Amino acid sequence: MGIIDILTVDTTPGRYPDNPFSPPAGWDGDGEAFVQLLRERFQRDPWLRQWLGILAFRKRRGDSYTIIGPWKQDMEAIIASVISRLAVLETMEEDANG
Repeated sequence: MGIIDILTVDTTPGRYPDNPFSPPAGWDGDGEAFVQLLRERFQRDPWLRQWLGILAFRKRRGDSYTIIGPWKQDMEAIIASVISRLAVLETMEEDANG
């Protein structure tokens, strides 16, 4: 593992583990399979969770990052989903604190 650019998400197969959003080499799943793969990795990979949180934070602030590879649109949808979930959690916390 070399220097990692956390502002570039590569969904091209074969870039794992340097890029936790990359499927295994030779993988040919569709968008739904890609989302499922990342759900499974999310459960066991703290690096993926941290990186996904950074991306969601950057997107909310309007800061830039780059997504490349065949599952770019699916990755954007995953980030949008994380942002939505964070907004719900923030609202619940605000309601609990009065």
